Amino acid sequence: MGKPHSKDLRSRFVTLLDAGSSASGAGKQLLVARSTATRWGAIWTTEKRCEALPMGGDRRSVDLEVHSAFILSRVEEKPDIFLYEIVAELVSKDVTVSENAVSRLLARHGITRKKRP
Repeated sequence: MGKPHSKDLRSRFVTLLDAGSSASGAGKQLLVARSTATRWGAIWTTEKRCEALPMGGDRRSVDLEVHSAFILSRVEEKPDIFLYEIVAELVSKDVTVSENAVSRLLARHGITRKKRP
């Protein structure tokens, strides 16, 4: 995934828009692709925002954090429980979740699933 364009370029783009240029005209002047310029122009007119939104990161773990008490209690009750068993119990409660998501939640709470001698 690429990096976002600089804040300086975006602010110069907005300055041109405010001076009366069209989005595609401002993009052409600043050597920005027409599709990007059109998108930036629409964002500026609707949201008055020229900064890039944050990129990357985990955006779905908050949904599973609601069920963390249940998951942590199950691991405490049965330390050798498999991830797929936890997922099956959550699915029976109408929670859509994957083994990877449960694994990441356990890691955030300092619980490892490796068996140590």
